Amino acid sequence: MPDVLDIAVTCGLTAAPSLGVLYDHLISNHQAVLLTLKTIPMTTSLPSPKHRQDWRIFAEHSPSLKVESPADVNRLNTADLSATVSNALRESRLDAASTRKQPQLPAYIEAMIEKRKLRRQWQNLR
Repeated sequence: MPDVLDIAVTCGLTAAPSLGVLYDHLISNHQAVLLTLKTIPMTTSLPSPKHRQDWRIFAEHSPSLKVESPADVNRLNTADLSATVSNALRESRLDAASTRKQPQLPAYIEAMIEKRKLRRQWQNLR
């Protein structure tokens, strides 16, 4: 008989989950395990975007395409449209250095960081 290890890490469940083994569903010697969580999913906020866009510049680099008929849709080249949008996104990306200022560290902390970098370099090269 094969060894089976089932682990489920949970946090903040209001009801105990139910666990069941589904027999004869797999062709191999493994057994599928069904873990049912009796809870409502929680929504979380989306992370902030890694890059900020200047949408005015994006609009300047994006062509305005009028689509009024099925023939206009067929005329559009998907690869060209994708490349145009990618280029507009790249051109309108704001530099992270200009939008966020790094906090200034005290001199003694910067010296400790530099010392640690030099020690690491010395350990790697000896």
